[in-house]
Amino acid sequence: LDRLRPGMLLLADRNFLGHRLWTAARARGTHLLWRATLAKPRLPVQHVLPDGSWLSTLRDPADARAWRRNVARNKKRGHNPPRPRPVKGVTVRVVEAWITATVDGRARTEKYRLVTSLLDPHAAPAGDLVALYARRWVVETGIREIKTVLLSGRALRGQTPIRALQELWATLVVYQAIRLLISQAALTTGLDPSRISFTAARDTVEHALATTPADADRCLDWTCHHLGQQLITRHTHARMFPRALKNTLHRYPYRGKTRQPTSNKASYQIHPA
Repeated sequence: LDRLRPGMLLLADRNFLGHRLWTAARARGTHLLWRATLAKPRLPVQHVLPDGSWLSTLRDPADARAWRRNVARNKKRGHNPPRPRPVKGVTVRVVEAWITATVDGRARTEKYRLVTSLLDPHAAPAGDLVALYARRWVVETGIREIKTVLLSGRALRGQTPIRALQELWATLVVYQAIRLLISQAALTTGLDPSRISFTAARDTVEHALATTPADADRCLDWTCHHLGQQLITRHTHARMFPRALKNTLHRYPYRGKTRQPTSNKASYQIHPA
């Protein structure tokens, strides 16, 4: 939470939505767009907005527990139920949509419920929020580039927590440096950064490690021009990597054949719920 800043938009998967964590993140001035399960928490419709979304209240669990105790106490004493009172909580906006992902000709449709702190439907239309949340899945592509392309599937070599942490930070620094180089090459050639191959950028950086400081500027220009020609045919936004369970680590090497998950082209269609 201490990394959050005003003006940021934080996306999160389901099972993170809760009053305590929500209010703590909002206290940093960050706007939120989190997925919620269809069953819990209950987000009743209080006011329907023009784009089909609605305003609701993310109820404070302490207030909900106090209400249930009052109801149980009155019922035990034979009294009438307590009088309705305003619900304590945070006002949120709920967006529901059907998202269809088509992979290798097979379609899968699932209903998504998103909760956001952006209450103005004109500043943040529901369709844009759902499309933005679908882009969150691209982070798995970035994780795969770190584990498979940059580390070549090898585990960290550090045998102590401090050495493993040092190696992890070094890996993230190298990954970020390659990403900055890709962005610079895309800006120079007027391309979308997702069109440039990360593997080609890694290999180009390896060849440029022996460059002297005097030739750094000339090497950077050549690198950007070279990366501008190492294009992939399809954008990474339309890729999907299937989830795979890792094999249990054993003392002895595995002699069988392990099938590696491959990248598949996926297309998404979004329909309001």
